[in-house]
Order: sequence, then C-alpha cells, then structure tokens
Amino acid sequence: MSSESASPYEVTARIRCTDPARATETRTALDVLVRKTRTEPGCLEFSAHEEAEAPGEFLLWEVFADEAAFREHFDHEHTRSYVARGLTEVVEHWVTRPVTATRPGQA
Repeated sequence: MSSESASPYEVTARIRCTDPARATETRTALDVLVRKTRTEPGCLEFSAHEEAEAPGEFLLWEVFADEAAFREHFDHEHTRSYVARGLTEVVEHWVTRPVTATRPGQA
C-alpha cells in the first residue's frame, strides 16, 4: 500500500440553503447528518459551520480514513436521505491532499 492511499482524505465544501424559507429545517437536517456521519467507520471528522455573515451558507469540513471511505459515505442511508431532500447545494469544494514540504535549499 502506498503512503498516499493510507493518508486521510480531507474535503472542505461550501454549501448553501436552496430555499431561505427552509433554513431552520436545513440546520436541523445538517445537525442530524453530522451526528450520523460521525458514526461511520471511515469518518475521522465531519463538521458543519454556518457562516455568520451569510446565514444559510455553511462550510463543511470532512476527514475520512481514505478516499474509499469518503465515497462510501454517499452510500449510507442518512446521506442519501439528506441529499434527496434537496435542502442545500454545493457552491464549491476542495480536496486537501497531504504534502511533503522542504525548506528552500534542502533536497
């Protein structure tokens, strides 16, 4: 197994409520999704934070044991149920990969 495949798979996503009138429902549904996702075997961290200056917009921070665990997350009933409700949409997302850094002048 390569060291890359053994590294955690981290995703940061910015999502927004699709209907401001359903903001309270969205917050509640996200709380349930967070709680249930944290019980998944491959989940190392999963949190949702609402942006103070932009109510209804959220930042998700997701850390899974590997990419396979991240992909399996979408097969769980709680994730499928949340997505099917159409409460939020992904605005943008980033995958963070581990890097090896050296100081300038070092090999």
